[in-house]
Amino acid sequence: MQAALDWLTQSSKRVLTVTGPPASGKTTFLKALIKNFQKLPNILCLFADADDFSNHEGQLDVARITEWVTTTNTKLETSLFDYQELNVRANVGPTVLLMAFAEHLGNQLPNKSIVFIIDEGTNFVRDHEWRVLEKSFIEPLGSLNFARLVIGLSNDQRIHSYILRNSETRLELNSL
Repeated sequence: MQAALDWLTQSSKRVLTVTGPPASGKTTFLKALIKNFQKLPNILCLFADADDFSNHEGQLDVARITEWVTTTNTKLETSLFDYQELNVRANVGPTVLLMAFAEHLGNQLPNKSIVFIIDEGTNFVRDHEWRVLEKSFIEPLGSLNFARLVIGLSNDQRIHSYILRNSETRLELNSL
């Protein structure tokens, strides 16, 4: 846990990948990170299982992405005094929707660092589907100056994007 806290508070790297074998406690660790990170001033953590963005074949699903954005938006509006909900437009692509939401967060919460915590999910069993999610959502998020990314991956998965790998710190659960 301390290594992750050090990454958030001291590292210039914007991506933390938490790896481990299946059933090693990655999801439990990621959820514990949220509790610890949110104790720090000016940090907002948002958790998403990659399955929240996909259908059962591991393909990005606009309806599921819209549902995640809408639900997260509503939670933020009810829990943060100065947050105004994003008006979710219909008929936009998944990348446009997710990036509009992320940019809205940055505009609405200018004094906060936003940590997106993304768990690998179970639907992304093929490398191709993971690459699509990475390219269409995770990589653009990594380019936002107010965002940090924590990504839970199994040992056999990796980040493919050069941009993300260049800014990655890797934390292996089996070495903790």
